Amino acid sequence: MTPANTPRFSLRPLQFGERNVAPLAPLRAGRSLDLSAFVLIGTWALLTPMAAFSWLGESRDYIEYLRYYATIPSDLSFYDTRFEPGFHLVAWFFQSVLHLPFEYLVLTLVGTALGIKFYLFHRHLSHPLLAMVAYVITFYPTQEYTQIRAAVGLAFGYFAIHLFLQLKYLRGAALILLGFAFHSSTALLLLAYVGARTVKGNVMTVTIGITLAIVYGFSSSLRTFIVDTFSGYNPLLRSYLENTIAIENLSILSINNLVLAMACAAAVAMGWYRMGRYHATLLTMLISSLVLLVIFADAPMVGQRSKEVLFVSGVFLMHRAPISEKTWLPVLIFWADAILLFYLSLREGLILS
Repeated sequence: MTPANTPRFSLRPLQFGERNVAPLAPLRAGRSLDLSAFVLIGTWALLTPMAAFSWLGESRDYIEYLRYYATIPSDLSFYDTRFEPGFHLVAWFFQSVLHLPFEYLVLTLVGTALGIKFYLFHRHLSHPLLAMVAYVITFYPTQEYTQIRAAVGLAFGYFAIHLFLQLKYLRGAALILLGFAFHSSTALLLLAYVGARTVKGNVMTVTIGITLAIVYGFSSSLRTFIVDTFSGYNPLLRSYLENTIAIENLSILSINNLVLAMACAAAVAMGWYRMGRYHATLLTMLISSLVLLVIFADAPMVGQRSKEVLFVSGVFLMHRAPISEKTWLPVLIFWADAILLFYLSLREGLILS
């Protein structure tokens, strides 16, 4: 017989050091339908064809995507495209196998991206409709309406983050890989999640400060290393890193970034790090979106693209808990930033152009 104090062999999956942590409990059952669910479905049914058929005008990436779709060869090959393999495979299937117009590819991808995000809003947030509106005015013009690959990649990525928080690591890892197959920036979500769960509280603040100091001192060498290492995978990376034209417009000191920093500071001051694992993780990810702007201050396009990946975490973070004395101020500031960004989207012609 085995002695009582002899440890037993366990096949429990790796949990990134999160032992004895209870899985995140969804706020709603998977099949529950209420008024908010029907509003989300109706909005999804409206916004999906709106992007697919350019009801608000052609996006800035429309011609480039259309030209790419028209030149996809009938024989599947991953050597003649700069796009990620998952997106290229789906596009090839629609063009060469189904022989469908480009709009139906967009309809499918945008429907998938919005559907996943709206599902997460309904299942995990106290205010899913407010989250939906905040997402639509802040990110729909730049993601679903313009950067289709990023929209799909981040949808799978944030689904994976919620699975990780539920301790469903294998499913989450599979979705991270799927998201990466559509847009390489999805890998940043995994890094941000692991960092947020590993480095917490005051230690996180000190770590960010040290990291910023190191990166600032070696920013030129870091940029050269990134270009040499990854530009073969994504040819656009070199132009992103070497593009300094937008330094002033994309600076951490721009109004919209300062407003977001105020929202993060208010959340920290009001004790959101003590509100549970969900808030602590997503708040660290949101703060990291601003840190990346500082790290890549000399390569603003990379900083902005990186910020956009983690910025979406703010929609989940701000609408997770019911509105209360402890939550209203960060939420109000975040909404001010969302409205400002929507105004900038209209002014810059991202929609209604």
